[in-house]
Amino acid sequence: MIKSAEEIQRMSVAGALTAKVLEALDEVVRPGISTAEIDRFCERYIVDTLAAIPGSKGQYGYPFTVNTSVNEVVCHGWPSAQQILR
Repeated sequence: MIKSAEEIQRMSVAGALTAKVLEALDEVVRPGISTAEIDRFCERYIVDTLAAIPGSKGQYGYPFTVNTSVNEVVCHGWPSAQQILR
């Protein structure tokens, strides 16, 4: 599929925002934090710092901002207060 210049520009902006979130997570993710805390951080960072809207939240009924999994868990896991990073 060929993308228009506008579509490519939007993809570029989305990629830049994603990079900023991942960079900010580098300061937050540590042993003892839950995946639910990571989700809350991401939502606040996206909304308050980047003045953007989380793309996944609400899509197809998904209630979270990010998909999180720990270790061998299948990808696209739901954030949980019980999933603690070690």
